[in-house]
Amino acid sequence: MNDYIKKCIGNGVYIELLLNEFYVPQRDAYQNYNYNHQNLIYGYKDDEFYILGVLNGKPVLSTINENNIISAHDNCMSNYDNEAEIIYCIDPVRDNFKFSIETFKESLSEYLSGEVSKIQMYNLSFKNLLFGINIYNGLMQSDGIMRIKNDVLILYLLYEHKKCMNERLLFLRNRGYLKEDEFNTIQVQVHEVLKKSQILLNCILKSMINRVEISDDKIIDILRDMKSIEAKAYNELLSLL
Repeated sequence: MNDYIKKCIGNGVYIELLLNEFYVPQRDAYQNYNYNHQNLIYGYKDDEFYILGVLNGKPVLSTINENNIISAHDNCMSNYDNEAEIIYCIDPVRDNFKFSIETFKESLSEYLSGEVSKIQMYNLSFKNLLFGINIYNGLMQSDGIMRIKNDVLILYLLYEHKKCMNERLLFLRNRGYLKEDEFNTIQVQVHEVLKKSQILLNCILKSMINRVEISDDKIIDILRDMKSIEAKAYNELLSLL
């Protein structure tokens, strides 16, 4: 595998693969506990690889020797069928992508149905996982609420997703896929979801700083409103495209 990675990098292709970070230096799990996470290999020198990963919730660059990377990959304990066997080859973008409205519509439909594309996800078999708008259902469960209260990164990710959706809507308007009045109708709803995600994030941050517990009912009410508004807005958007 190491020779394959080096040949890919030599041809300008980066490698992303799942590693058990028990074997990866400069990771929270190193020599402490088993933890699988994707890492990007972007270079090498002699018997060491340069990798990009996460430490304390932030991106970190580090090195790992050939023996450790084999151990880290071979000792992955994946929750998904054959996921650990997949190596992603990432070729940096050299030409602009051509936007496909049909692909966008397909992706939005999958989001609304809570489905995951078997083709785009390389036929991985997912067990007991939620996708798309159904993620709200998981977050509104007791274990989901507990995770929200203990890991603010979840709400940062939720906020960033709503921010991206707002920007995608602007893109569709600017490219002529939506008329101005159509854009305005959808944008009001999408912006409301973005605002609610910001409110929820701020509430959790405030509760952490002041050590004041936020009620489960308040969290559920905000998430339920977000899901309802999103479902209406994106169904309307699909009907207009």
